[in-house]
Amino acid sequence: MEDLIFGRFLQDLREKRGFTVTQLAQTAGVSVQSVIQWEKGLNKPPIHTLEKVALALNVRVDELIESRLKRDVNQEEITRICDHYEQTRRVISYDSAGVKFKRCVAFLLDALFFSLAISLLSFPSLILSNERDSIFSFGSYFLFVVALILRDLIFSGVSLGKRIMGLEILEYHTAQKAKRFKTLIRNLFLPLVWLDFFVILIQGRSMGDCAARTVVVNKKNIDYSYNISGNTKVWYSNTPQ
Repeated sequence: MEDLIFGRFLQDLREKRGFTVTQLAQTAGVSVQSVIQWEKGLNKPPIHTLEKVALALNVRVDELIESRLKRDVNQEEITRICDHYEQTRRVISYDSAGVKFKRCVAFLLDALFFSLAISLLSFPSLILSNERDSIFSFGSYFLFVVALILRDLIFSGVSLGKRIMGLEILEYHTAQKAKRFKTLIRNLFLPLVWLDFFVILIQGRSMGDCAARTVVVNKKNIDYSYNISGNTKVWYSNTPQ
């Protein structure tokens, strides 16, 4: 999601302070391309990087977030603004082209693993009589469902495909890791696997995501050093006169 207001505000501040794109990138500890993307409104930095940018440009972090200079402010308000910024930044990344691509690849990988698992679990039925085929077939699916539930309980629902592609499941309204019972809700739509695939292609969220109110995002986009609604201290100083 583009934010041209943020990008223009950042660019204006950088130019007023006499920083080049390269200098600001070095100060923030990021690549020049990252700063260019920020100023174009194509991406936003995590809180810990935003604090470095704010310190370099001699403004408060909440002023960067709201893209305007302010005078009256308190620490509680800054924390609220930062929480909302980081929460929104995390969850809206599911809609980016890069995350959608990774999600689709992870989906196909999981479908492949699903097929292999069913084939292996159903192997005994291939060497026994036809009368017992249905019994072993049912037992194979039952074992797979049990394994799926155990995976969600132990690994918080992050499938092997998602792990390979570096994806994470977050709760949409809190931007925190999805609780286990929500990952179980997502599995209710497993029988509609290929329909779900097209839903992901269109809107970036699966039917299970919509039901459980979750999103799948790139793990690299999550700043775990900032604890939303936690006790993380945010850089704070008086507004420059």
